[in-house]
Amino acid sequence: MKHLYRVISVLLVFTFLLAACAPKTAVPAADAGEKKYTICFAFQDLETEFWMAGHKAITETLKAKGYDVVEVNSGSDANKQLEQVKNCIAQKVDGIMVIPVDGSIALKLIAEANKAEIPIGIFNRPPQNEDGKSIVVVADNESVAKQAVQYMADEAKKLGRKMKPLIMVGDLGDPNAVGRQKGFYDVINANPDLFEKPVEVATKWDASVALAGLQAAMTANPDIDFIFTSSDFLYPTIQSVLEPMGKWKKIGEEGHVMMGGLDGDKTACSLMQPGNAYVDSTGVQDLYYEADTLLAAIVKAVESGDKSPDQWLNDPGFALTQGNMSTKEMDMWGCKLFHEAGGAAAQPTVAPAKAGTKIGFAFQDLETEFWMAGHKAITETLTAKGYEVIEVNSGSDANKQLEQVKNLIAQKVDGIMVIPVDGSIALKLIAEANKAGIPIGIFNRPPQNEDGNALTVVANNEKIAQAAVQYMADEAKKLGRKMKPLILVGDLGDPNAIGRQKGFYDVINANPDLFEKPVEVATRWDASVALAGLQAAMTANPDIDFIFTSSDFLYPTIQSVLEPMGKWVPVGDPKHVIMGGLDGDKTACGLMKTKFVDATGVQDLYFEADALLTAIMTAVQKGDKQPDAWIDDPGFALTQGNIAERENDMWGCKLFNGK
Repeated sequence: MKHLYRVISVLLVFTFLLAACAPKTAVPAADAGEKKYTICFAFQDLETEFWMAGHKAITETLKAKGYDVVEVNSGSDANKQLEQVKNCIAQKVDGIMVIPVDGSIALKLIAEANKAEIPIGIFNRPPQNEDGKSIVVVADNESVAKQAVQYMADEAKKLGRKMKPLIMVGDLGDPNAVGRQKGFYDVINANPDLFEKPVEVATKWDASVALAGLQAAMTANPDIDFIFTSSDFLYPTIQSVLEPMGKWKKIGEEGHVMMGGLDGDKTACSLMQPGNAYVDSTGVQDLYYEADTLLAAIVKAVESGDKSPDQWLNDPGFALTQGNMSTKEMDMWGCKLFHEAGGAAAQPTVAPAKAGTKIGFAFQDLETEFWMAGHKAITETLTAKGYEVIEVNSGSDANKQLEQVKNLIAQKVDGIMVIPVDGSIALKLIAEANKAGIPIGIFNRPPQNEDGNALTVVANNEKIAQAAVQYMADEAKKLGRKMKPLILVGDLGDPNAIGRQKGFYDVINANPDLFEKPVEVATRWDASVALAGLQAAMTANPDIDFIFTSSDFLYPTIQSVLEPMGKWVPVGDPKHVIMGGLDGDKTACGLMKTKFVDATGVQDLYFEADALLTAIMTAVQKGDKQPDAWIDDPGFALTQGNIAERENDMWGCKLFNGK
């Protein structure tokens, strides 16, 4: 599996396993009076949300079991990782757990640990050879692939005909790809009466290479009805080829192509869901088993005084299939992520663009931080997917925006994405696109009514507010007293303000024993109005200790009132006022990093951009010239509990961190 893909998997496991797997017998907590061991955890990087996934769970779980943790991030620099492990050794740690940058550096890390007589464990990426002594846990890719393909073969037998199979082969310079290919052929060769000679498509672990190869293979062999991909990340590529051919069919529908893969990622899980099942089975590296087994072995060595344990731990994995989904779904790491993201709200994926595909992107202006972030989310998504983009900025002039969209239509763009100046002009833009037979998507600002056909993506303000306030309430419960809440209410002529207010009260009303009657401060989305109202409210109710602002832009106003009262203090201070808001802006990010704010509801602009683009391109591929759908963004809450993993999912944090 390619470098990024494997380490993503590695870190994912720790997130859920060590936080959620019950303490199996091998990892006892340190009792009072026993030695408090120190474990060094050296990992290669934490660049993406997946790479961040295990960070919090590992450190908190080890500490909860009585271990101190020294964690070091090499930033994918092998030499740096070597120096970091040497430094851990100098600190006289009792054990070392490593996700190595590569198999070569793993050998050097093992040699250093052996020399220092400290047990070392290598997770999921084995050393280049067997020199030195270490505990190594790895997946048996052949066995995992074989299980997935065997289920597919068993289902194929029920059809009573011979199948035409295809395998998307990984980079055969990677042992994982070799093992997966072998597992596929173990089943194919064992069933000569069931399968014709397989078609092979080389992918080199590259979606664009896979796309070209699969298009050629399906053109030459349109009767292919059994596809195994050596990695789940290629499912969107498969969809982009099969769908225009009328072969992207759900299980049970006539013409369904039997399909399976290997990894166990979020995309695979989404494609196996009841009622939306396109994939029959996927092989899963049982990362929960791997992490638990390695941790148990390291702890056992530390506690038994074994300075150089030498053991190879094999993960046979398993296949998640349509036959065992009801019992095994949540054993797959990708399904954990899928459901953590709200199931249907999981990030959609767009297949690589066909050469020459043009998208017109018309936006209102770049005057505010929010719309700058929206513009960034859309342009980055389009660029990442390889689309040719024609951008036009109306400078908040509705008539100009209408002329710009007409011009895009004249240029024969394949689809149009718009951040409209207002809901009224949105209707005119939709009418022009409908007349020209070009799919149009409206981003974050819905049209005034439902006239015309358009794809519209908007945030679910109630749900987002509810998520933020729920975290705040959970933190409040730990204080063991009743809270005095306050809400800064937006302009109630704005549906966004109404939804945010409702989300706040959903939580307040569900916890009558926790909250007194809330104080409301009207803001009309005006900082000066908010300032006067908040000053009056805090003077009349100095015991207020729980504040929710319907927009993050009011945090400076809140600070200006609380600070002179000695109530603007970070989380952990006895005088801290529990605080949250909604938007996900740069100010909120800064205040969460300094721990003045507990939670903020986030409009997930990157989800919205990807979801809207996915819907538009699906329409283009299907020849649907007037798609009409409402896409809901459930958003999420960035909290002090998940900021380590989700910080850079928030658009304001991307701006704050200069990304």
